[in-house]
Order: sequence, then C-alpha cells, then structure tokens
Amino acid sequence: MQHFCENVARPASLDDVYNAFGSFAFGAQRILPLGAKPDFFSDLYLGGPNGQGVRNRYRVVYWQIKKLLESADNGRILSIACGSAQPIIHAIYRLAQEGIKIKAVLTDADETSLALARERARQAGVVDMISFRQIPFLKLPKIMKDEEFDIIEACGILDYLDDRLVSFLLKFALGDILKETGAIIVSNMAKTRAANLLRKMYNWEIIYRKPEELGRLIEKAGGKNIKIFVEPWVIHPVATATK
Repeated sequence: MQHFCENVARPASLDDVYNAFGSFAFGAQRILPLGAKPDFFSDLYLGGPNGQGVRNRYRVVYWQIKKLLESADNGRILSIACGSAQPIIHAIYRLAQEGIKIKAVLTDADETSLALARERARQAGVVDMISFRQIPFLKLPKIMKDEEFDIIEACGILDYLDDRLVSFLLKFALGDILKETGAIIVSNMAKTRAANLLRKMYNWEIIYRKPEELGRLIEKAGGKNIKIFVEPWVIHPVATATK
C-alpha cells in the first residue's frame, strides 16, 4: 500500500491498481505489480469501486483495440502518454496469438513510464512489435506529422488537461495522423464522491468530466460515430470515434 501511496498519479501506481489481484495474464502467466507485493491494506483499498473502475477501463480499452484491429493485419497503434500501456500490450499479445501482427508506437514524456511499458512488453513477448519514444504530447504534431495510424489511444492524459489542451490533442489525432478508416480511443475520469478525498489525501489534481462532456469535446474536435462505453461504476468512461 505504501508503494501505491508514494506513486499516486504515476505509472507505478496504475501498475499496482491493474495487477494487485492478478486480474490479467499473458497466457498462463499472471501479471503482478512490479513495484511491490500486494498486502492486506492494498487489497482492501484497491478492491473498492475506484480500483475496480480502473480495471474495468483496462478491459474496455483492451477489447476495443482487439476488435478494431482483428481485420487489420500490419495495423499501427499510437499511444499518447502511454504510461505502462498494459491494455495495448495485452491486445497486441492476443492478436499475435491469432497470427495478426500489429505495430505500436508508445509515446510518453516520462522515461520511467516507457521503462515500465518496455518491461510489460518483454513479459508479453511483443517487444519487437513496439517502438518506445520519449515525446511530450505537445511536440507530437511536429515530430509525427508525416505518420499515419489505425488507432490512436489516449486513456489517462485527458484527466490532467483543460478543455483547450484536450481540443488540441483531439484535433491533432483526428485531423492529422488518423487514417480515414481509423479510430481514436480516449477516456476521462468522471467525478465521484471520493474526488475530494483523493485531492486531500494525495494532492491529486484531476479534471473530471461527465461522459456527455467528453462526447461533446470529441464532437467539437471533428469526431464522428462517437461511442461511449460506461463501465459499471461510471468512474472511467471510454470513448471511441472516427474522423
């Protein structure tokens, strides 16, 4: 539990939440937290609605990526502010088991995030399918303006961006580098009764948005065919859209 508390809002804490209960696996290999062994207090805390909501988001992102790419052999994914990128890595792993080869570019401003993603990719045996690039998202338009992707994923970063920066990110994704047949996958945390507690306990500043607010931002940025998947706890909605 101490490891989680010391790393709140960092990729290491998300790794704890994803894997505290061994909920996910690469084949027969259960995925467990890299930073610390779960204890009674972490099980109690991470077993609550917030932890369950994060793991539900993982499942939604994983299934959406897998579904969107099942007919796209040699497809490409871009992750913006990837963190551990575990749902993407999981989808790539499962698709590879089915003979579908996917390439991914994982970007993050933080090298520790990329190191964590690289370790998860190594565990899944898909490192050769992934490029890891240390790029702040504001520099992506200049660095990646000539590339194209089947899926652009940004699940987590919108929680920390005001509407102006969300609009910047979405317009870049939808207008500049997404293929005509591609889709974006984004998420934004919705406010819960625990929001003030998170802020007081961890000084964790999050910009909360309701699912309909997220949908309006995507539509305003030019997104079409918007679908919003609301997980059972209604904490971590996930949206997909085309251009």
